[in-house]
Amino acid sequence: MSWQEIVAISLVLIGMFAGGYLAAQRPAFWVEFGTRILIVFIPFASKYISKRMTPEEEKAYQKCVRQGGEWDYFRKRCK
Repeated sequence: MSWQEIVAISLVLIGMFAGGYLAAQRPAFWVEFGTRILIVFIPFASKYISKRMTPEEEKAYQKCVRQGGEWDYFRKRCK
């Protein structure tokens, strides 16, 4: 690679970083960025949020609630 190519690639990279820096200073950029990230991760999050209990876990949960206990959602048992 010659020195002219190195200079050209360096200038292109500096220009890209400068453009990204200027765009990131605007609040509209962060609103749009956050919206797109949220839209991408909603399917992954909804898979875990909407996961139902098995019938056995549901029976144990209802028994725990009837007895006045507190259900531990991570260990799937009554505290």
